[in-house]
Amino acid sequence: HVYYVLPMEIKNRDQIVGLLNAEGVPLEEGYVPPLYWLPAFKDTSYPLCPVTERLHKQDLAFFEICAYDPTQDQIRQIIDAFNKVADHADKWAGDIFT
Repeated sequence: HVYYVLPMEIKNRDQIVGLLNAEGVPLEEGYVPPLYWLPAFKDTSYPLCPVTERLHKQDLAFFEICAYDPTQDQIRQIIDAFNKVADHADKWAGDIFT
């Protein structure tokens, strides 16, 4: 369980995160790389995890909830930012959340 971040799978992640960042939403892209990519594991035969790699490289974004204690007004601003981006997303990308 990851209780210190709120992860989300987003289509067109780089563009969407950029737009939400511009609205003041502190989203981050990706997460920690798969452990088997670390040098300490290079000589082991761990199986590849294509879904994990895809999420890390292109579809996963997260909000670090342990770093913030948003007020109700800030929560409303975040919701408004998501709605604003989602309302305009259909013009160029269709549904953004998978």
